[in-house]
Amino acid sequence: MDFTEIFTALETGIIDGTDASGLANNVGLGIYDIVKHATFPGFHSMPSDHLACNKAVWDGLSDQQHRIISTAMQKPSLQTALTFEKANAEAAAKLRAAGVNLYDWSTEDRAAFRAAVQGAWENWAEKTPEARALVDSHKAYLAQVGLLAD
Repeated sequence: MDFTEIFTALETGIIDGTDASGLANNVGLGIYDIVKHATFPGFHSMPSDHLACNKAVWDGLSDQQHRIISTAMQKPSLQTALTFEKANAEAAAKLRAAGVNLYDWSTEDRAAFRAAVQGAWENWAEKTPEARALVDSHKAYLAQVGLLAD
């Protein structure tokens, strides 16, 4: 569904919920002007931000340049994580004060959700070798931190 259709779909009951990554993003979009329930903390599991670079250009860089870029990305990744952690906590306080119900899912419910979406991940992974690499990397991360459903 095109994201511009989300608000009408929520208002008409075509869909029951939506999520645009984090609580603060959802607040900024005005989602809680329509819905009065949210999960918090959420259950997103991407470990960090990313850098998009033309593969041919990346391959043309020296090992030293790769190290410089990788090291330089550590700072904005950490700052982004901390910024969104704070923004989400502030959004949670604002939403609670506005009467929005926040639900903290149990470990079992989070595992059930991840198990359900893994089939969709696998369908996506079959599209291209790059998609397969992304899904495999994400699954390896989730397994490393104990969040991958069997």
